[in-house]
Amino acid sequence: MPTPEELQPKTTLLYYYPHRYLRDIVFRDTDVFLEKAGAGPRDFEAALRQTFTKFQNDGNNNLEGKDVQLAEDDFSTSLSTIRGNLPLLLIKFPQPTDTAEVFYVGVTLDRNPRYFTLELHKPVLLDESSPRADQYKFCEWKSDGTHHLYHDLSEPRPGYLAGAVEALLASESVASSQGSIH
Repeated sequence: MPTPEELQPKTTLLYYYPHRYLRDIVFRDTDVFLEKAGAGPRDFEAALRQTFTKFQNDGNNNLEGKDVQLAEDDFSTSLSTIRGNLPLLLIKFPQPTDTAEVFYVGVTLDRNPRYFTLELHKPVLLDESSPRADQYKFCEWKSDGTHHLYHDLSEPRPGYLAGAVEALLASESVASSQGSIH
């Protein structure tokens, strides 16, 4: 049976960049993030690629898996509108290879952003009932640094992530309104 350390994701570049670096910018420097995201897709995508490449070429960090070859559409962005008028920025990441690396990040573009991930989870064969195929997990990082794993998505597609975010926010809205009835 694997130890807890063996089940922990390695700190790969493809893990670190969305789960630590970009997440921290979104929550700690929200104004800067919103300004950069609002500068237009070309400038924002170029900034994402530039900082990723900086980490990739930095010999002083301990990140693994820095031999990533970027595809032309890596770090491409699209904007969805959910819940009527809430902008959701979707960012495509390089193809993940290890557990917890992401296919997409979704960030609500408002003063109190929400940060969602669509993650790859590789099977861990603990026993005969363990899943045998890759899983695609819908998750969220909260501003307090906690990570919530919500549920599986059938495929790693940006529209599925946007739909999951919209459904989650709708369920929170319903729960909130029910909780306020006296």
